[in-house]
Amino acid sequence: MGALIASLAGIYVVGFLIKDVVDSVDQEVEGEGYPDQDRDDLPGP
Repeated sequence: MGALIASLAGIYVVGFLIKDVVDSVDQEVEGEGYPDQDRDDLPGP
């Protein structure tokens, strides 16, 4: 039973990390996808 709980906890943590990465990528894509809009809000290279 302990192994089952540990594996479920591991899956939950991995899923949380994946969601965090996907959210970060979505924000970057939104920023790069529309270079003509809100250009002043983005930091320069």
